[in-house]
Order: sequence, then structure tokens, then C-alpha cells
Amino acid sequence: MYLDHYGLNREPFHITPDPYFLYLGPSHKESLASLIYGLKNRKGFVSLTGEVGLGKTTVVRAFLNKWSSKAKIKTVFVFNSNLSFRGLLLTIFSELGLQPPAGKQAENGQAASSEQDQIYDLVQTLHRALIQEFEQGYNVILVIDEAQNMPLLTLENLRMLSNLETSRDKLIQIFLIGQTELDSTLDRKELRQLRQRIAIRATLRPLTPKQSKDYILHRLEKAGAPKSREIFTPRALRKICKYSNGVPRKINILADNALITGFGYGQGTIGARIIKEVQRDLQGKTPRRMRSYALASLLLLSMLGIGIWLSPYRPTLLAGLQDFAPWSSPQSSQEQPEKARETPRVLATASETEPKLQSDAHSLPQQVQNIAQQEPGEQNQTEASPADEQNLQAQAKQEEDVQEQLARQNSEQPADPGPSQAEKALPLPQNEQTEENISIHNQLAEKIPVYSDLSPARQLVLIRMAQQISIESVLTFERMLAALERSDFQEAARQMANSRWALSVGEEAEALAEVMRKGEE
Repeated sequence: MYLDHYGLNREPFHITPDPYFLYLGPSHKESLASLIYGLKNRKGFVSLTGEVGLGKTTVVRAFLNKWSSKAKIKTVFVFNSNLSFRGLLLTIFSELGLQPPAGKQAENGQAASSEQDQIYDLVQTLHRALIQEFEQGYNVILVIDEAQNMPLLTLENLRMLSNLETSRDKLIQIFLIGQTELDSTLDRKELRQLRQRIAIRATLRPLTPKQSKDYILHRLEKAGAPKSREIFTPRALRKICKYSNGVPRKINILADNALITGFGYGQGTIGARIIKEVQRDLQGKTPRRMRSYALASLLLLSMLGIGIWLSPYRPTLLAGLQDFAPWSSPQSSQEQPEKARETPRVLATASETEPKLQSDAHSLPQQVQNIAQQEPGEQNQTEASPADEQNLQAQAKQEEDVQEQLARQNSEQPADPGPSQAEKALPLPQNEQTEENISIHNQLAEKIPVYSDLSPARQLVLIRMAQQISIESVLTFERMLAALERSDFQEAARQMANSRWALSVGEEAEALAEVMRKGEE
């Protein structure tokens, strides 16, 4: 389906054991050499074990394909190893084209021989057939795949076949191919006689990261990939090696699905983003970060709504939200001066930049607020003692002092503070110093306190993020900004790389995170 798209002439990552694509890593070379040595020297029993997907069957098939043309070999390949010893003998007879001996007949026509007698007759007949094959120069090989599933009794009876020999050579070579459980089975006490007859034991091991990369490139080359074309980026190759843990079958599945996905996207080169997507699909997982963001956002909105609804200042908060709404125009915020005057005097004097004045305003007693909200007629009907009148006069004077201090501070602010330090050191190339980018730079310096202390390279990372999303979105990266304040650039880069923004941007986001970590281009 995707061969023409990538310039291939056959599928490079098919999961069937095709000897054409055999990659001879150090472990595979050792195993192949063990099989060849056992065949040439008629060693009898040879075992080859390894974890699932390491290529045991591929090695055996490549071995048989190579030596079937060089030597006179007859091979009996047993795929289903869960057989009784009698069933195994009948399978050997069928593969060699031999006729099983007829059992002894009783007078009534029913088979009179027991199973042990039948096995004896089968072994003797096979012995005579193997001698004829040996005299004609043939070497008979019995290959038992998935040998870890063979019953213990059948394995024990394999000794009977190993006894079929001449004075110098074995008449049949038995190759036991299985997973690592086969080693544990052969180490059992009841199989110690069979274990002593195994002349060669080889083990396949997973590929190293370098071998995994060479394995991928080897299969692409065998599939006809152009040498001048890069189908997988270096980062994509590293991701495949990481997810596969050196298992060739996993490499094939990951790489084949990546080629299909890249073909669907119309991409001629597979990047790390596609490998991550394929890995999630194969594991049947949805992006954890997206679920977490969705649940956190829903919970935050629910708590905010409940808090506003239960707050005693609900009308004031709703009015404030309406003023800051994006659809609110300057005229609409100026059309409600009366509502602003109805706000309690304590809240009116609160300001983030004037904590002392805010604390002074909060010290006004509730009685002053109640009197301020009463109608003139109601105030005249209120009876106050001389002590209360003195308190009210003192509090009114304190309030006047607060207002005068506010006016004095406003008048002392300079009209034009001049260019800031961030404006003097804009970390942008000359051709990108547009008004929009300069504005982004200045706003980041104003809204992120630690921004001006960052190196130009890290400032440029934040500018690039703001160009791609927005300044407000950058401000939502609270953990990243907190890490920057602690000068923990490793954590800041990790928060960037694990964000939903990085998932949508791809390789560029990872490159920016790397710059944030190192602090240089």
C-alpha cells in the first residue's frame, strides 16, 4: 500500500520469519554458528532458546535454506510440539514419506498390540529407514519449534531417538527451539538424562540500541529503500529503539505501523511524533495529559461557579466579570458608574499595588458602611451618642487621610518611565523585530517577573511560544513559570515537553524545550 510512497519494492517490516531479511547481530551470528556446527559434526541434540520475538524461527529457517543447497538434508519441522511420543513418531513418518508398521492383529480383527508395542515397532522401523538415509549420504534433521510446550514424557522419550546411531555418527539431529522456559524445563531432575545428551545450547539476546538502529536500516536497504532518502529521522529511530527494548518483532510492528500512518498523513519522512502516536495506539491508550487537562478544567470551572454563587459579594463579582469579559466594550464599562459607587467602601479601596492602603480601608467599621448606604432621611432618624459622633468624626478624618495619600502617590508617579530593560535587550533577530514581536517581548517582561533575568535564548523560547499560542496561554504554564523562578530549567523544560502544546506542535516544541534546558541555541 505504501511501497511507492517511500520508494520501496517490498514490505520491509513484515512480521513473518523471512530469512531474506535476516539481520546477523552478534547474538544471531553465535546462534547460527551453533546450528551449523551441530549439523556438520552430527552432534545429536542442539537447543536454541530466547525470549518471544527475538527471531529464533528466522535463524532456523535461514540456516535450513542455506545448508539445504550445500548438503543432502531432509528436514522434519514440527510446529505443534504438544504431542505424545507416539504422535511425534507418526509425524516423523509422515514428513519422511514412510509407512507406519501394521500392528499385530488378534483373531477377532482388533488391534492386539499395546501402545508400548506400537512405539517399539515405530522406533525400529524408523531406525532402519534412517540407516538407509545415512548410507545414501542424507542427514535427517528433526526441528521442534516451541519446544517449551512439549510434554515432559515426550521430552524424556526423545532419548530413544538419540540412541539411533552408528558406531561413529548420530542418524538424526534434533534441534529444540523454544522460549526461555525450555531451559527451566530441561533443568528439571526428571530430564537430567536428556539434558546430558544436549551437546550445544545457544541463547538469543535482545538487540542493543545501536544494533536496533542497524536492524531497521538493514531491512530498509533489503526492501530497496533509496540510500539518498531518509525515511526515519534520527529521533524517530531512537524512539523505536526505546519502545521496542531491542525485540525485533516489536521493531517490525512499530516501524510498519509508522509507515502506514506516515502514508496516511502524506509524509515522506517519519518523525518522532508519529512513533509516539503509533505507540499509544498499540497500547490502546488515549493521551493522559488531555484527559487530565479536561478533568482539571471541568473541576476548576465547577468550583469557581459554586464559589461565586455562594459568595456574599456575588453581585459585585458578577459585575467585575462582566467588565473584564472579552466582549465587553469600553463604553459598556463606563455606563455603570452608579453600580461602582454601590460597591462597599472596603472593596473600593482594595488594590494589589497598595497593600497598606487596603489594610487601612478594611479597618473601617461596618457601621460606617451601613450609614453610607442609608438614605438621607433615614440618617436623620438615627440617634447617636456623643461618643459615637466622635468616633465617626475620627474615622471620617482617617478616610480623608487615606484619600489624600492616594492622590499624593498618583501625582508622584512619573509620566513617562522610559524604555525598560527588556526593551533595550530584545532577543530577536533583526529581521524579526516587528512591532508585534516587540510588543510580545515587552508584555512578557511586564507580566512575568523572572523574564528579565533569563538569558536571551530562554527569553526567545517564551517569545516563540507566545507567537504560536498567545501571551495569555503562556501565563497558564504555572509550573513552568514557577520552575523558572527557582532557576530549575530542567523542570521547566520537562513541563514544556509534557504539555498539550508540545503534543500539537511536535518536534519544534521539543527543540524549544531543549534550548530552555541548556540556555543556548
